[in-house]
Amino acid sequence: MSNKTTTLEVPASLEKFVCDCIDLVTAVNQKRLILRGAQSASAAFTTFSSTVLKATITTTSHDISYTFLTNSVEHTAPQIDVQLSEATEAELIAAKKAAPRAQHADLDRMISLVQHAKQPSSPVRPETKARPKILTLTRDGSGRLSGAVIS
Repeated sequence: MSNKTTTLEVPASLEKFVCDCIDLVTAVNQKRLILRGAQSASAAFTTFSSTVLKATITTTSHDISYTFLTNSVEHTAPQIDVQLSEATEAELIAAKKAAPRAQHADLDRMISLVQHAKQPSSPVRPETKARPKILTLTRDGSGRLSGAVIS
């Protein structure tokens, strides 16, 4: 028996098949975007006692993707930010311009509340005296209070 080396030629179709298999394995291992994330914002106004409050809600959703190899959907919970503040007259007027006519009466009422709201009082300014007063107490031998002097 002789030891003979045989060289086999790989047909082009087999080479293409191997390349296609490699491409397929790569494709199933990649994340496929299902839904792109987005951001939205809205504002709402309401009255609380005699104050008009503005709630600004910002929602940020993240991408949702699918991986064939692991048969899994990857996503992150949306982020929701809520900010509360007192509404200004300018914000209410701008909201009225964008709102449907059916909401104009409510917004007019809120605008009048803001216009007639009490103006904040001037800040308190503490006054300091140049020389503090000192109270001196005296006691007798039994510990009882015997006198007081303010200097």
